Amino acid sequence: MIEDKERARRWPTYIRTRTKKGLMGRFAEMLAARYGKDIDYVEPSNEPDFWDKNAMSIDEYLDYQREVYQGVKRGCKDIQVLSPGWAQPDSSHHSVKLKGLHERFMAEAKDAFDIHAIHGHGTLAAYEKQIEDRFFPARKRFGVTAPWYPNETAATGVNGAEDAVAAIVWRKILWCRAHGAVDYIWYNLVATDD
Repeated sequence: MIEDKERARRWPTYIRTRTKKGLMGRFAEMLAARYGKDIDYVEPSNEPDFWDKNAMSIDEYLDYQREVYQGVKRGCKDIQVLSPGWAQPDSSHHSVKLKGLHERFMAEAKDAFDIHAIHGHGTLAAYEKQIEDRFFPARKRFGVTAPWYPNETAATGVNGAEDAVAAIVWRKILWCRAHGAVDYIWYNLVATDD
């Protein structure tokens, strides 16, 4: 029982630790070779800026992204490899645990992704502000020319907010497309029971 509790406590960090070198690359290659005609995008990780800083070092993370990218491309050159789906446009937000990861990624890993993915939940006004004031300037500062993709953006639909959410999703889609996004995914934070 104690061992199970300890394992459960460590699990969020454990699943984000560096796998044996070469393993994810081989897996990505096999996945891409088998399903390449059915997959448009591969996102090697989700919100690593929120990960516990003890999971992977920044150097390990950059190596991991390159390994997955190269594996996918060996398996199927047509699949577009995303950057991680970043929770925040840069490290300035208080919620970012692995400070400097996104900045180093933009500076040093341009050879390891085809499309720059970004999340951004909440209202359109808040979204516009973080993209225009932080994401676009960071891309420019680090010379990122890859297209951008808002691949997880939402607002909560609880407590009668469904109509407001319906308006937000369409406004965000139109705003993102008008600002050069190559695609768009809405990700609902909390759905209602009905």
